[in-house]
Amino acid sequence: MDPIESVSGDSKLLQEFIKRYNKAKGVSDLWMALHQACYYYAIPSRNKYWKPREQQGDMRGARVYDTTAIEATKTFVSKLHTAMTPPQTQWGFLTLDERWSEDNIEQREAAQGLLDDYMRKLFEFIHDSNFDVVINECYFDLAIGTSCLVCNSYTDEQPLLFTSVPMDTLSVEEAMTGKLESWYRDWQDIKICELNIRWPKAKIPSYMRQMMAEDPQAVVQLVYEGVMYKPKEKPGFPYCYMVCTAEAILYYEYLEINPGIVWRFQKVNNDIYGRGPIMDALPSIISLNEVARIELASANLNVFRPYMAFSDAVFNPHTFKMQPMTVIPIAPIGTNGQPPLIPLMDTSNPQFAQLTIADLRQQIRSLLFADSPIPQDSVQPATATELSINNQMLAQKIGPLFSRLQQEFLYPLVQRVRHILDKKGFQLIFDTVSEL
Repeated sequence: MDPIESVSGDSKLLQEFIKRYNKAKGVSDLWMALHQACYYYAIPSRNKYWKPREQQGDMRGARVYDTTAIEATKTFVSKLHTAMTPPQTQWGFLTLDERWSEDNIEQREAAQGLLDDYMRKLFEFIHDSNFDVVINECYFDLAIGTSCLVCNSYTDEQPLLFTSVPMDTLSVEEAMTGKLESWYRDWQDIKICELNIRWPKAKIPSYMRQMMAEDPQAVVQLVYEGVMYKPKEKPGFPYCYMVCTAEAILYYEYLEINPGIVWRFQKVNNDIYGRGPIMDALPSIISLNEVARIELASANLNVFRPYMAFSDAVFNPHTFKMQPMTVIPIAPIGTNGQPPLIPLMDTSNPQFAQLTIADLRQQIRSLLFADSPIPQDSVQPATATELSINNQMLAQKIGPLFSRLQQEFLYPLVQRVRHILDKKGFQLIFDTVSEL
């Protein structure tokens, strides 16, 4: 369908979008503290909560005293990326129904060959796009629990444009189907002259054109993007995709396929957002960080040990500074025959602390599926048998969760990509298959 410009005539639709966005944003705020804690300890580089763009270069992991969770998260993301969507590899296939043309084997083989050729060409478009780069960002969010990938139509030369929606800007609604059919996000400080680059069909309102006339680099502070699931509004087009500001709609269109794919690692009944392995490991991560902090404080106390001193006519502890190569003046006879400086005794137990830290690190690696039977400090490269055993262990641990990832992510992704290519004229194989 053609996009419809609206500044005043569709104010009701705009009000509905803002209302649903605010309601979904209120639900996401309930999860903010939990999400922020997960990003703080496990993925500090993606912790964007309470951080405006002006502070994007600050140090976000300054109070993380042990990086086991950060390292284990990267290992988990790498394993999941390789298992689900390996880069530059065709990870999706189409097969014919077993009942289709059972009597004619040659016709069945010919049709299957056409489907295989179609999927090879489809994945050529996927790999020529920015998918392999953007999907890695999505897997980091999935380690927390929920991820969102937006697949939009772009130019004829590059028909696919993928975008990862950060968790701090994402708000979702769960439909009665159990899927996250509605999603919303906000863009900050977008140049008005670049709106049509991101959304070619967007219509720039008059007040924005006036802003560009005064300043060619003028920006709009907040732009909303999202999909409202409205199955009864237009039969066959249940998704209302909209880009707007608080004052006007820039572009909206009713679509057959949802451009945003929101999927969860696992979920609990009545929960909207998913719960990933980092949430499961969060108690151990916080405990390990606290033990590491105490251990560093103990080491600092033992290296720079405080002293007890008394004041007399010769030694004044209020003006004396403990420095190397410093002569300490002392009285000929101290208090009860003791010197004027007495170090505090060491009361820490490094052995107990190391055992506790090692146990917590192992728990975190296990919960994040980062443990491996292959020795990490081995000089020799891993053999094929060792790699096979490692993949089998991952499949055994995470296997039951793959069904959710397939239903909420892989199938909708292939469906959305096929829909965009068909709309742009890349109708390659399916008509021929139907003729067979």
